[in-house]
Formats: sequence, C-alpha cells, structure tokens
Amino acid sequence: MLNDYLHHWRIDMSLKQVHKPIALMLLLIVMTLSFLAQVLIGDISSSLTLIPQKVIEGNEWWRIATHIIAIDSAWLAFIGIPIYYWLGREVVQLTNDSAFLLGLLIGALITGMMYSLMPIDCPPMAAGLFGMMYSSSLAMTIVRSPAIVVPALTKLRITIISTFTIGFGFVFLGASMFSGNTMQMYTYSLESGTGIMIGLLSGLMWSHVRLASREKHSDFSNKTQMPSYVPIASQPIRRDEKAVINVMILQKEETQFSFLDEEFDDEETLNVILEKIHDNQYESLTDNEKAFLERYSRSLK
Repeated sequence: MLNDYLHHWRIDMSLKQVHKPIALMLLLIVMTLSFLAQVLIGDISSSLTLIPQKVIEGNEWWRIATHIIAIDSAWLAFIGIPIYYWLGREVVQLTNDSAFLLGLLIGALITGMMYSLMPIDCPPMAAGLFGMMYSSSLAMTIVRSPAIVVPALTKLRITIISTFTIGFGFVFLGASMFSGNTMQMYTYSLESGTGIMIGLLSGLMWSHVRLASREKHSDFSNKTQMPSYVPIASQPIRRDEKAVINVMILQKEETQFSFLDEEFDDEETLNVILEKIHDNQYESLTDNEKAFLERYSRSLK
C-alpha cells in the first residue's frame, strides 16, 4: 500500500514540477536590502563595494566577494535587479540546476580579482554591468543549446530581454568613452568583457556536461549511428546545419522511446519518462508517453 502511494506521489510531483529559483531570489533580496540600507542609513555600500586600494593596501579582501550585492545607485536598483530576476529565473527554470547562480558568483570573484590587480587607480565597483552582461550572455547561450527544448515564446522573450540588456550595457560603455572619463571606461570595459565571456563559457560548459550526461545514460542507443548531439558552434549555425541537427535530435528521441512497449517493463519505462520530465518538463513528452503515464497512474489506484 505504501509502495503504491509513493509511486503515485512521485508521478504527481513530477507532472506538477516547477523549479523555484530560491537561491536566486535570496540573492536578489540581499541586493534589495543593501540598496534600502544605502537609502535609509547612509553610505553603507562603501564597506561592500570593490575599492582596489583598500583591497591591496588595507587587506580588505572581502570586498572581492561582497561587491556583487552592493547596490550603490538607483538606476541599478530599478533596472539591474529586474534584469537579474527576469533572465536569471528563465535560465534557472530551463536548467533546473545552479548553473546561473554558480557562474554569476564565480565570475564576480574573477572580475573582482582582475579589477583589484589592475596597475592603475580605478573607481569603486559595485554590482553592475558584469552581472547583467553575464545574465544576458548565459541566457542567449542556453536557448541555443540542444540540451533542452525551449518553447518558441520563451526563446523569443529571452532573446528580446538579452538583446536589450547587452545594448543597454554598451550604451554606458559608449557614454564613458565619449565623455572622456578614462576611469569609468576601464571599469565598464572590464565588466562588459568579463560578463559576456564568463556567461558564454558557463553556457557552453553546462551544455556539454548535460549533453554528455545524457549520452552516458543512453546505453541502448546504437554506437554505430551518428552522434546524437552536436556541440554548440562558435560561429552562427547555417540553415542546412540546423536542419541536420533537428533531424538528429528527433532521431535520438525516437530511438529513446521506441522501446517503451518492447524491451523495458513498466518500472524502467516510468523512470525514463520521469527523467525526461525532470530535464525538459511535462510539455516535452509525446502523446504516447503521456498516455503511458495516465495508464500507469490509473493502475496504482
């Protein structure tokens, strides 16, 4: 009886699964509280922002980590935090893992160390262009990845937000160049460049790890067939290449689920389908797979 209940609960939870970006929300709450404290209490961000002179000469190394939550301006609070939320939530829901937040924090540490070791005196750096550029670059890399099935509307929404964000960042960079503010130009250049590069590398690493993991667990696939996935190219994919990739992905899906009624028993079939729901959500299932879940659920009642 308990076994049947657990099976039923597992199916229901998988069908209703919506990944909650809890860690991302906590980060945004801390950033918001930092901004409110800055407004209400005073210049609190001065103890959190990245000031290279204080890091090197004063041994205040914590600033390399804390600058990611330091909100020292209203434009970042009202523009930057929503961008973090929109793009970060989309990526978290697509990947169902910590790819976004982990890459953001590691990238912030790398950027902070580079900034602190620059041979010139630079202005303080708080949370800013780096995080937004990272978010945009990672999101655009993820939507191109064959590791997940991205609905057309989601892909369009992410592309629009990411394009707007990258354009917004380069407007600031261009403004600093035309104004002749050399220090700000150094800061914006470092934030923009590292943000885009770390976001791109994080997306490529996530895609290859996830695809390699799928390949490893697909022991039933024929090793003599063509590869079931194609790594993301550094150049734009041509129309004919995209058609070949689509055919290969469909071929893999057909191969994976052609055995449902032949070689595997119900328990193994259920595990395969639940894994697909975990990776790509319920909407990615075929009609046959949905019908199997309905039959299996009825059999447990």
